Amino acid sequence: MHGITTSGIATLAGTVLFDEKKVEYLRRDDEAFIPMPPWVNSIVATALYGTKAEVREASKLLMDLGRKEGGRYTGDEMAVGDWASRHDRYANPLHGRLKDGTVAPMSWHCEDSSTNWSVIPKVREEWTAIAQKYIDRYGIFDNWGMYCYTSASYKPWGDFLTEIDIGIWEERLDDETWAGWVDFKTEIAKVSLKYGGSISNCHGTTRIGDAELVPEEMGGGWDVMLKIKRVLDPNNIMNPGKQMLDQAYED
Repeated sequence: MHGITTSGIATLAGTVLFDEKKVEYLRRDDEAFIPMPPWVNSIVATALYGTKAEVREASKLLMDLGRKEGGRYTGDEMAVGDWASRHDRYANPLHGRLKDGTVAPMSWHCEDSSTNWSVIPKVREEWTAIAQKYIDRYGIFDNWGMYCYTSASYKPWGDFLTEIDIGIWEERLDDETWAGWVDFKTEIAKVSLKYGGSISNCHGTTRIGDAELVPEEMGGGWDVMLKIKRVLDPNNIMNPGKQMLDQAYED
């Protein structure tokens, strides 16, 4: 992916990376998803813009770069199947797995950050290890894999949205496992900050474990979020009750 994102090809609009955990997750009992051959461990996808002639020539260059890095083309049929499966992907309560492989009804949660492409391998390694630790400890989490995509307009070599998706068996949440989830999220966020990134990229940092990472000597983060909520939504008509932001009106 490094060679693609830094290629300088003017028609390159963006790149997306699915790691092996994400491919493994997508393979799970999803009839809409065309199974990838066993040799597919991760996927790099690209988007190009421009005229047909421009895109055709640029795609040849991208294919050459991918092959030089050991990649192979998965084929048109698989690409179409991947996009088709996305229409069913959000109805996924039965795609969760416990650590023994048992199917469990889980909801999808994401932890997303803005990171430079150069640190993605380190972030991925540490996030995956953290996820496995909490999966083993609590038994109600599942690692649904990571994907990364460019988020800087017209600069596909810039910041990436780097995200790990976690399945949670919410029916089994109690005070102990909720505290574990907060610790889980906090560790994920700290890794991003350690490598010069931020948390979150686009989903907001209004949750316990995210905003609390702002140092206390800087005023903290949660109170700031409550003040912003109260100013922008004085009557609490925008998503009332969401993410504990009703606390903004308690006084």
